[in-house]
Amino acid sequence: MFVLLGTHNVIDACMELNVKRLVYTSCIIYPSFPSIFFDDVHGIHNGNETMPYVHSVHTLATYLRIPNDHYSATKAKGEALVIKANGTNGLLTCCIRPSSIFEPGDRLSMPSLVAAARKET
Repeated sequence: MFVLLGTHNVIDACMELNVKRLVYTSCIIYPSFPSIFFDDVHGIHNGNETMPYVHSVHTLATYLRIPNDHYSATKAKGEALVIKANGTNGLLTCCIRPSSIFEPGDRLSMPSLVAAARKET
């Protein structure tokens, strides 16, 4: 709920301040977890922006599929808001779904990736 309110606020602020571009960072969770696209049954192969969401519900004059957990559902609804805002008052929008994001000092993902890379060399 708060994520959606924040997304609404960002879109409204962009329009009020005549911002021309908005990039929404969504997510794609690894297929061992429920996600926007993964239904715990089917894998993701050659996925792209045309992949349907999980669990069909009619909304926004198209079929937006609502995922099976609150986090993914919120991200999917946020994407729908951003896509719907595209072209309104000159605002160009897009959504990206990075599979991983790393930051300096990351101690969760990077050490295991580095260790695996060292074993291969």
